[in-house]
Amino acid sequence: MQHFIGIDVSKANLDLTLLDEAGNLLATERIINERRAIRALFKRWRKELGLEPGDALACLEPTGHYGYLLLEELLGMSMPTWLAHPLDIKHSIGATRGKNDQVDARRIADYARRYQDKARLVGPGSLKINKLKQLLT
Repeated sequence: MQHFIGIDVSKANLDLTLLDEAGNLLATERIINERRAIRALFKRWRKELGLEPGDALACLEPTGHYGYLLLEELLGMSMPTWLAHPLDIKHSIGATRGKNDQVDARRIADYARRYQDKARLVGPGSLKINKLKQLLT
């Protein structure tokens, strides 16, 4: 992969960090958690930074229904997407100070870059199963 996107998902916002394969920071953004904003950001990154969906690995922690819209968009643009376990990310970093959504997005992007060989990618079927589980609970 040439690019790594760490995404911290919350109900209202998405915090995203884009790194290159050497770990250099290319972009950091906060957008509202809406389809239109997600599409606009990736369109802009494609135009300004040359980001192609197939050359990037998006990584986020599973957050239930808050992340479904984002997952639909990422899978719709054929971007490899990894739902990484929060404890795996935490243990890979060790003891840290300071925590906010942008810092978390950067840590997730760095985790994806360092451990890309361990990535278990999400497919469209996984998203449907998760939605059904949510409906049944």
